[in-house]
Amino acid sequence: EMAWATAFERCPLPQLFEQHREAINVLRQELGDAFEDASLLRYVLSYENHPDQALQAARKALEWRQDHKDLVEAAKQRKPPPGLTMQELCCLQTLLLTSFHGATNFG
Repeated sequence: EMAWATAFERCPLPQLFEQHREAINVLRQELGDAFEDASLLRYVLSYENHPDQALQAARKALEWRQDHKDLVEAAKQRKPPPGLTMQELCCLQTLLLTSFHGATNFG
């Protein structure tokens, strides 16, 4: 499996895990099992050389998930979010990406 190392460079995902294993492990120690390694890698890459900011962003995401448990659970079950009318759901449906058609040079 390939991943973007930079905006213009792809490399094997296992190589990225290996290169950033130490930073991933630091986040894992702080966050426990709240994220998979691939998600932690995203924070590491997004906040490269700024581990405190990566940790802060991950904690903010966890806080959002905690505050919006009903939305997270609905998404896990692939059900509509609670509290929306059929009209609102139809409006949202028109804005959602429903398929993947490949990638350009930039992703």
